[in-house]
Amino acid sequence: MTKYGPSGWGAQCGVTSALLAEMGYTGDTDLFEGELNFWRYTGQEQWKTAELPADLGIKWEGHHLRYKLYPSGGVLAGVLDKFIEIVEENDFGPEDIERIVAHPPAIVQNRLWRENTLRTPEDYTFDLLYLIACAAHRIDPVHWQDPEVRQDPRLRKFMQRIEFRTVIDEEDFIQAGPEDPRRFQMGIEITAKGRDFKEKTPHVKGSWEPAEFRITNDALIRKFSGNVAKALPLSKANHVAQTMLEMENLHSVAGLMEMIAP
Repeated sequence: MTKYGPSGWGAQCGVTSALLAEMGYTGDTDLFEGELNFWRYTGQEQWKTAELPADLGIKWEGHHLRYKLYPSGGVLAGVLDKFIEIVEENDFGPEDIERIVAHPPAIVQNRLWRENTLRTPEDYTFDLLYLIACAAHRIDPVHWQDPEVRQDPRLRKFMQRIEFRTVIDEEDFIQAGPEDPRRFQMGIEITAKGRDFKEKTPHVKGSWEPAEFRITNDALIRKFSGNVAKALPLSKANHVAQTMLEMENLHSVAGLMEMIAP
């Protein structure tokens, strides 16, 4: 359930480590070396130790972050992007759609992605058939993990119309080279109202590059406000979001914590 580790704890650990190092705390100097150290523990197949300290403290990679628009595995998002575009441009309802062939990238051919029993939130997060069914019914992604949505019999029935084919055509669908390892080719085919639609994309909305795929601040605020709607009123949520976008103007995060405290 934690995948590579809880991201919140990881971020806290990183900040704590930096503060401790600043105060003179020492640790394992061989952490990144050898065949059975950090890189292997995180599930990587290779590790380039010599490249790790290059430009340390000078070059920052924050602009490579990708914001997720959907509660789904990142490599599934491009399929959802194109599916939602077709549905919205043609104003299709779920009753209009006869057949769907989803083409996630080849990385998704692992059995994990195909045999989910749909019990835990993670099962739903990585089940492309369920995610497409939610999108087809125009359900706001904020609610895709709501218990009543997960048990909606309409979604289970709709999932039967979807075929799952991983992308394996090397000429048409190919993962990019080392210059952009996050780039995958993804596609979707839809038959609706007697017409066929086919789209593909190498990028996911929310990526930093190319520029047309970047998420806007307004979209980020809408997602944040929807996610915290059960805990904060809309006006307060928007205020918190705006404050976070201008965090460099804060003298202390204590004020921000007071805003989000119940």
